[in-house]
Amino acid sequence: MKKVNLFVSCAFLFLLFLLITVYWKEVKSSFYKATGIENRADNSKLVVGTNLWIGYESFYLARDLGFYNDTPIRFVEHLSATQQIRAFRNRTIQAATLTLDEVLLLLEQGHNPKVVMVIDISHGGDVIIGNSYIKNLKDLQGRRVAVENTAVGGYIIRVRSKWLS
Repeated sequence: MKKVNLFVSCAFLFLLFLLITVYWKEVKSSFYKATGIENRADNSKLVVGTNLWIGYESFYLARDLGFYNDTPIRFVEHLSATQQIRAFRNRTIQAATLTLDEVLLLLEQGHNPKVVMVIDISHGGDVIIGNSYIKNLKDLQGRRVAVENTAVGGYIIRVRSKWLS
């Protein structure tokens, strides 16, 4: 099963990369219009934040292959979604690759993010993982659990912990 999932993930990334390659001019034009980058008078680069997730690697592959050479875009990789959201709130980045729940979090906090492109559709890939001696949710009771509270992980832990109560 793991090999199949890995194959499907790699195939999806290859297909995404292929589509971006084939339709690069259209993608670039749409992105420029949506973000207002085409009207930047100061010729500064649009700084786009990402975090460590394999789904964002196609952006870095496209950069390494030279697709962004003639574009005013710079990608910044953050260690977590929390860091990326903080950078967006603090305006150290002008665009961010976020999940829908993170966009809703920014809206709730009084920010006005605009979704300009959907780059992934999740089919339930978020999980709670543990050591081999953790067999079910009850085994987590009383144990330390690491979680990123401002992202999907925080939501999953909160919902699942209610089941234990």
